[in-house]
Amino acid sequence: MASDNFLGLVNRVLKPMNEVELTSSDFATAEGVYADARDAINRGLYDVYTYKQLVWPFLYSELTFNTTRGIINYTKPASVKKPDWNSFRLSRVTVGVTSITQTAGVATVTTSATHNFLTGDYVELSGADQDGYNVQNASITVTGTTTFTYSVDAATVSPATGTFLLKSNTLTTAPLEFVDKDEYNKFYAQTVENFTSDSYQSPAFVSRKPSNDYIIFYPPDRVYQVTYWGYTVPERLSAYSDTHLVPEEYENIVVDMALHYMYMFRDNIENAAMAKSRADDGLAKMIRVLSPFANNMVTP
Repeated sequence: MASDNFLGLVNRVLKPMNEVELTSSDFATAEGVYADARDAINRGLYDVYTYKQLVWPFLYSELTFNTTRGIINYTKPASVKKPDWNSFRLSRVTVGVTSITQTAGVATVTTSATHNFLTGDYVELSGADQDGYNVQNASITVTGTTTFTYSVDAATVSPATGTFLLKSNTLTTAPLEFVDKDEYNKFYAQTVENFTSDSYQSPAFVSRKPSNDYIIFYPPDRVYQVTYWGYTVPERLSAYSDTHLVPEEYENIVVDMALHYMYMFRDNIENAAMAKSRADDGLAKMIRVLSPFANNMVTP
């Protein structure tokens, strides 16, 4: 049995309350008790996601952002509640390729998104059916935000065909060391405030603000991709087909949480208490099963 989407969860709340179940066509516009049920499911999901501030493993996600030259302060996404400060790293850049052509021994690569490469960078390119385009460590010349060139044999058939894989050999994986605010403040007073654009370099450290926003330093000399892990709380469900992250075996907890709110709204205190008791029992089981993993993910 697959996990229920938003519509499925709402109908599981409506059924024990003897309400007509919704369909995909009337889900968004139904009002009254149906709007209450939609809201109750979202409240139940949030209760599970944030229960006792545990870092549930199913909410632990790999995240990325790009640095900006000379900028050390970065805003944490609202959905990220607890970054794993020991997981920050500069990551090797992989970019999609839409086409490769060549003229007079110069191959032109067009990427599917901004590549952030610089002239003189080295790349690895593979997957072309014409082996002349496949290179292990080619120096490139940047000609645009989504284009660059490198040298190939002038006899190589153009355009290239195949499934291309492009990786940077210049922007490779390197860990960022976490430092606390005292270390950062000392470092900043001695070093960072004196940096000029001529002394920007590859970042080596990450620190955090009281808001859990990020400080990346040294000041970057170019665009780097930063990858890290963090505990996230998803946005509220909206469309009938929206899905949630609670494992299927614990969906009943969300439904019982929602029923608790619905029965409270109807002043049915007895049924509300029974639903809340079932939800609490389910959460206790979740803690027994998943908390060993969650505890390993609690961050400084």
